[in-house]
Amino acid sequence: MHELSVAEALQQQLSAWIKEHGGRVRRVTVEVGRLCGVDAAALKSVWPVAAASGDPALSGCRLEVVSLPMRFVCPECDRQTEAEKLVWSCPYCGAEPLRRAGGRELMIKELELDDV
Repeated sequence: MHELSVAEALQQQLSAWIKEHGGRVRRVTVEVGRLCGVDAAALKSVWPVAAASGDPALSGCRLEVVSLPMRFVCPECDRQTEAEKLVWSCPYCGAEPLRRAGGRELMIKELELDDV
């Protein structure tokens, strides 16, 4: 399960941020694209272990995961399409193939902090 290594990397990034800026992280929101290969439920289940093994300022930090759909751009009409599965042709003009414009994201979107 590589979600544990993703959670540990997140914990390390947050610990470095805390070291530089101070404070306590109460909640972190992470965006996870459908194509990035991370299972949101598994990531949430291993997060408490990763958070507890790091900086004490992460103790009790909640993880929220926002799942992002795949996004495609048509090379002909330049319109964007969101989809839950891979699509090949544009639903507006029928052009093929579409360019992938999103779905591989794995990034911190938001932090909720307490000052110490």
